[in-house]
Amino acid sequence: MAGLALGDALGAHVEFKPQSFLAVCPVEDLEGGGTWGLNKGEFTDDTSMALCLGSSLVAHRDFFSYDQLVRYKWWFKNGYMSSVGKCFDIGASTKRSLIEFERRQLEFCNRYKIPQEKVDSLTPSEISGKFNVICGENDMAGNGSLMRLAPVPLFFYRYPKEAVDYCGRSGQITHNDQRAYDACRYYGALIVATLQGEKKNELLDDNFYSKHKEWFDNKPLHSDIMTIAQGSYKRDGGYKQGIRGTGYVVNALEAALWAFFYDRESFEDGALSAVNLGDDTDTTAAIYGQLAGAYYGYKKLPAKWLDSLYDGGSVGGGGQIANYVASLFHIRIEQPNLNQPSFNEFSVSNAINVIDKLYDEKQKQNETFKMNLIGASMGGYIAARYAELHPDRVKKLFLLCPAFGLASRWREFLSHDDLSNWKSSGSYSYNGHQLHYVFFDDITQNHPLYPQVSCPTSIVHGKFDRLVPIEASRDFIKQQKDKQLIKLVEVDDDHYLTNSLLQIIPIASEFLLSPINK
Repeated sequence: MAGLALGDALGAHVEFKPQSFLAVCPVEDLEGGGTWGLNKGEFTDDTSMALCLGSSLVAHRDFFSYDQLVRYKWWFKNGYMSSVGKCFDIGASTKRSLIEFERRQLEFCNRYKIPQEKVDSLTPSEISGKFNVICGENDMAGNGSLMRLAPVPLFFYRYPKEAVDYCGRSGQITHNDQRAYDACRYYGALIVATLQGEKKNELLDDNFYSKHKEWFDNKPLHSDIMTIAQGSYKRDGGYKQGIRGTGYVVNALEAALWAFFYDRESFEDGALSAVNLGDDTDTTAAIYGQLAGAYYGYKKLPAKWLDSLYDGGSVGGGGQIANYVASLFHIRIEQPNLNQPSFNEFSVSNAINVIDKLYDEKQKQNETFKMNLIGASMGGYIAARYAELHPDRVKKLFLLCPAFGLASRWREFLSHDDLSNWKSSGSYSYNGHQLHYVFFDDITQNHPLYPQVSCPTSIVHGKFDRLVPIEASRDFIKQQKDKQLIKLVEVDDDHYLTNSLLQIIPIASEFLLSPINK
C-alpha cells in the first residue's frame, strides 16, 4: 500500500503531461504543485480508492462488493479517504459507475421500503440476489480498476485462488470489461506470488500464468492480457518501443511491468521511470508501486519520500467524520496538514502554530469567529490542547481515540538507553518515519498529559484500542475540573474505528450541530 501511495504522490504533480514534456523536464524527486496544486506527498484518487477498498475488507473481514461501492461513493461525494478532504480527481468510468450505484440504491430503497439513511449500511444477507453490484458500463477498460487493487491480494494472499477471483471482481464493479477484469486477476496473482516468496525472475517468467493456472481456476486470460503475461513489456527502449502510460488498462499494466522489469532493483528508479512515461503518470506509478512495494518491502522504499507522504487527519477517522457531516449540512471545513514542514520536524507546538495561522486568517474575515475542532489520535490531543490554550476560540471538541497521556506511555515504552540514543542522534524511527527528538522534548516540557478544557467535548474511543488504550480518555475525564462538559462513548473497535464509522457519524452530527446549552 505504501508503494502504491508513493507512486501516486510522485506522479500527481505532472499528471496529464506528455512524454515529450517529461523528456525535457523529467521528474527526479517527490514534489508538490503542478497539475492539482497538491502539497508534497499528498495523493490522488488511486490511493483514496485503495484506502476505501482496504477499509471495507478490514471492516467486514471479507470481500463485500456493495460496501466497497458505498465507500467509493463516500469518497466521491464527501472526500472520504482523500488527502485534501474532497474528491478532486476521478476517472470518467468510475464516476459514471458511482452515479449509477447511487441511482440503484435509491431504486432499491423505494422497492423494498428501506429508509434512505440505512442504505449505506445494508448487510450481505439484505442485498443477496437483490442488488446488482456491477455498475460499470460494458467495454470500459480504464486503468481505474487496476490502480486500487493492492488491498485485495494483500488481504487474501494465503488463499491464492480466492484472491485472484476477488481481484477480478474488485475491478469489475466499476469497469465491466474482460480486459480490466483479467488485468486485475493477473496483477493480483503477481502480488500474491510475491507475498508467498517467489523471486523476481519467477514473477516475470513468460510462463507465469501456465505455472499458476489453478490460481485462475483454469480460466484463460483475455488475449491482450495474455500477451503482456508472456513478456510484451520486455522492451528496453521503453517509450521509443511503444510502452505507454495511458489510462487504457492494457497500456497501464504493460507500462507498470516494464518499469518493474527494468528498475535495477530500486523502487525509486522504477517509480521515476513509470512517471516519466508521461500521460497518466500517477496511476502508472501507483500500479508499479503495488507490485514493487510488495516485492521490495517497506524498509526498501525511499525514506525521504515516506517522510513526506501524507498520512494526516483527513485520511484518519477525524477527517472522515468531518467530511461526511460537512457534506450533509453544507458546512465548510478546513483540514490543515499538522505535519508541516515534515513529519520529521513534527511537534505539538508546531501543530498549534499551524492552527493559529488558520484561525488568524478566518478571524480577519469574521471577528467573532469560533471553531469546532475535530481530531483523531494525536490530532485529538492537539485539538484539546489548543482549546486549553485558546478557550475563546473553540466552541466544541469532537475527539476520536485522543492520545492523552502520550508522554508517560512513551516513557514506559522506551528504555533509558532508547531515550538517550534518540536524544544524541536526534532521530527515532516511528512507524517507518524518522521523528526528531524535538517532538519528545516539546511534549514533555511544554504540554500537559491531560489538557483542561472548558467547552463541550465528545469523545469516541475504541474499547480494544492498543495504541492509545481507552483508559487514556477515562483518565482525561477524571482530571477535568468540569466533568459535565465531557461525554465519552465507548465502542467495540480498535484505534482506527474502521468498524464503527456508521455508528459514529450520527453521534458526531448530533453533537456538532446541536446548540450549546449556556
